[in-house]
Amino acid sequence: MAAMPPTSARSATLPRALALAGLTAALACGAFLWSGLQETYWWYPETDAYQLWVFALLGLGYYSHRRWAAGGQAHRMIIAALWVLVTAALLSGMATLAIRIVEQRLPGDLLQNYLEGARRVERGSPVYDVAGLKQSVNASPLAISLFYPLRHLRDRDAIIGFLVFNFAMLGLYFAGGCLLVRRIKGRLTLPDMLFPLAAAFTFYTFNRSWRLGQIDMTLLALLTLGLALMPGRESRGKASAPALALAFGLKLVPGLAAGPLLLDWVGRMLGRSAPTAGRGRATWVALFLGTILVVGALAVARVGPTAAADFVRNVPEISQGTTSGNNFSIVARVHTFNDRKVRKDHQVLPPSLNRLGTALTVVTLVMLCLFTWRVHKADLTLLSSVWLAALPFASPVCWDIYFLWCGFLPWLVLWAHLTGHPALLGQARASRMFLGAVLVGSYLLAGTAGNTTYRDIKTGMTVQLKMPAWLDELPLLGHIMILGALLVVAARDHRRRGEAS
Repeated sequence: MAAMPPTSARSATLPRALALAGLTAALACGAFLWSGLQETYWWYPETDAYQLWVFALLGLGYYSHRRWAAGGQAHRMIIAALWVLVTAALLSGMATLAIRIVEQRLPGDLLQNYLEGARRVERGSPVYDVAGLKQSVNASPLAISLFYPLRHLRDRDAIIGFLVFNFAMLGLYFAGGCLLVRRIKGRLTLPDMLFPLAAAFTFYTFNRSWRLGQIDMTLLALLTLGLALMPGRESRGKASAPALALAFGLKLVPGLAAGPLLLDWVGRMLGRSAPTAGRGRATWVALFLGTILVVGALAVARVGPTAAADFVRNVPEISQGTTSGNNFSIVARVHTFNDRKVRKDHQVLPPSLNRLGTALTVVTLVMLCLFTWRVHKADLTLLSSVWLAALPFASPVCWDIYFLWCGFLPWLVLWAHLTGHPALLGQARASRMFLGAVLVGSYLLAGTAGNTTYRDIKTGMTVQLKMPAWLDELPLLGHIMILGALLVVAARDHRRRGEAS
């Protein structure tokens, strides 16, 4: 690993002081107000204490990155103890959230889509009986098949099963996150292991996905594994193909992560040694497509050919852009900018805007192909993250919970590259400071701003925060910052690898 640029003691004093002060405040809050915090869901974006945890986490991450290797054994033990304490506190918060979800029976999407679809299959009734946005079941055949074993359980017991499944996916994500960081940074320290886990806890849509009963935790785990196991100089990355194929089967848009590898295969078929070095791309594509066919066949066998055909027929209508405040596609946000009344209608966008969204999708995919073709020596995790982060441009629907895997995961890849390869920051101090500010700022905007409306977990009532409507765009702004930084780092990584070869 390249040595970090020298930093004067004076310039390092303030960040250290802020990091330790924020961490002390957060831990003191947790120690003295534990019972009260358990009732107010202290790490949610709607609470003031949440911001303390976020800044403490980022400060501890910065301090660990700067001091872990430079400090002695005793110093590393102190840092390790802080990381374990913070992670344990956040895990206890997740356990509290799970208890409240069971008590309130909140996961509506689980009960109304996945479980209801499985029960309809069991009864032999039509699964997708109403076309378009009004259909009562909005889940792919594979997603319904995933929860089919829970069909006979009472709603409360099914929710418990869903939470157990989510915790298992959290463990899978932790394993994938460790592999991903090790792949990028070439090493794996305790802070490197726990930072991706703790950062996910404090990302707004992580908690929202659990409360809604969505499967985005599963998608995050699969995509993280897929990016961590991708082909490289020492591996053909065959294991990444099934992981990305399963994510694609659960929801269509995660298939964007496979774009660079599919483009690489096309380039080799055309006789050009394009994106990335290595062999075996045909095998990878065969495994990817083969997994899709196998799991697709199993899902069709479970729900029935008629239901599968109905789902395929309804996909274009379901995926139309809407005015919902949770739809963060570019076209939807432009149409509803600063107008909360329009967003509450949840209506299909006008035909002209839907056509514009379709054109934007085509243009975005073409631009992604051209960019990937141009920077073909860049690391595959970077290129795939660029494709995922482009989702607000590439799809007419980008629900806020998608930010967990199309926003947070690319941000994690960006963090690992910037902290693992300081040369990517450039030689100029201004360049380093700029990309560092983008890394922190994009996390704060995309991960902690959230919507200016939220659903209270106890009452179920929708609460409108007294904030200007344009602040609803802050998460999307943070997401665009992530995409822009990834484009810059991918281009620099391509140039760095070219110079090295």
